[in-house]
Amino acid sequence: MDVNNHHSLALDLIDESVAIMDQSLRVVYANLAASRETDLDPQDMKGLRCNQLFCKNHDRCQRCPVTMALEEKSTQHCRLLCNGRQMRVRAVPLELDGRPHVARIATDTLLMSQLDRDAWNAEQVIQNMPSAVAVVDERGCLSFCNRAFERLSGSTCSSLEGKAMDEVADILKDPGLPSRLAATCKRSAREQSTRLLEIPTKEGTLFQEETIICLEDREGCGLHRAVIKKDLTELMNARREAAKSQDLADSLLHNTGEGIIGVDREGRVQFSNPAAQRILGYTEEELSGAELHRLLGVPVHVAND
Repeated sequence: MDVNNHHSLALDLIDESVAIMDQSLRVVYANLAASRETDLDPQDMKGLRCNQLFCKNHDRCQRCPVTMALEEKSTQHCRLLCNGRQMRVRAVPLELDGRPHVARIATDTLLMSQLDRDAWNAEQVIQNMPSAVAVVDERGCLSFCNRAFERLSGSTCSSLEGKAMDEVADILKDPGLPSRLAATCKRSAREQSTRLLEIPTKEGTLFQEETIICLEDREGCGLHRAVIKKDLTELMNARREAAKSQDLADSLLHNTGEGIIGVDREGRVQFSNPAAQRILGYTEEELSGAELHRLLGVPVHVAND
């Protein structure tokens, strides 16, 4: 039995060890991961029995998942020590060329443990991000959110998951969210958009930086969207207060009767108010950058502290 070239290329790209055997448990196909597991070339594996390759036994293994899959015509799962490595094995019965075969699919549990740890670490990072994060599936329903999104919405993730984004938008008091989601990802599966939102509420205006990112699922056939909302309300309010304070200071500076001049460490004029310009008899442009001691005709000491 020959595996189609396209299928063979695809199987060689995956991390799982795949070996297909006939009814006598002799290998008819093995991918590159199976070659790495046994330290044999895939062509050299053909014709050898499963137990000789993977368990180094001369006799069939007792309660072997491959044997059981053939006998019971159902998928079998187990963990086995194969060539000194703990493997998670799945045996799947197949019918190829009208005859029964079985596929042995195995994954190194150390690799799986590392992948599980990486996934867990990534989830912990997302869960503890200060920004609110939610993932929307291809049906337009919320499939995941982090703790910051819970705080933003005032709802638990378990109560939000599965809800249509129209409902979630009502909870967030952000009716424009569904249309923004629909408008993103039309041109490219890797498209993203960022915008500053002003959301009016009874308590005041909320300012949010919103980023929508398009995501493909692992098979590349389903389009998801990630919504990341960063609360900028305190920052924007602080900026507005700072701007008000600056406007007040500028107003006082320009309307006071006393002449005020600001200089740098070298004694050059950086700014001057209208009163200083009247007293010295210079325009603002003439004063800007001029050396103060030359204007006043006396030495000027500039403190560097």
